[in-house]
Amino acid sequence: MKLNLNLPYELAAGWLAPWVDALRAGLAIGARCNACQAVSFPPTRACSCGGRDSAWQPLPGTAVIVYRTQGADGTFALARFDGAASQSIVRLQGLAHGDLRGRLLRASGERPAVVLGPLSEGPLR
Repeated sequence: MKLNLNLPYELAAGWLAPWVDALRAGLAIGARCNACQAVSFPPTRACSCGGRDSAWQPLPGTAVIVYRTQGADGTFALARFDGAASQSIVRLQGLAHGDLRGRLLRASGERPAVVLGPLSEGPLR
């Protein structure tokens, strides 16, 4: 038996709206914990120290690639953005296999994604 399920839904950005808006503008911001000052990218609602109060912290938009993998849908990586203590899963676009660093590219579309491209691709903000 083969069934096709269509489950349309809309997920509001909520408290992540500033982060999503920054991605669409090609900017990186993280959540800085007011208790321990650790910065998370992507932002987390609760810090590993237990703190639940945070402020938005601009980041340079560059990242170190920790691990990369090639899949049927593209190349992805675990990356740590400069200025953040946490790591993020990102899509890689236009990076050579040996590139160990990248920069955030402007997200487009309805569902913005975190995409890293070459450091030389446009000016850093």
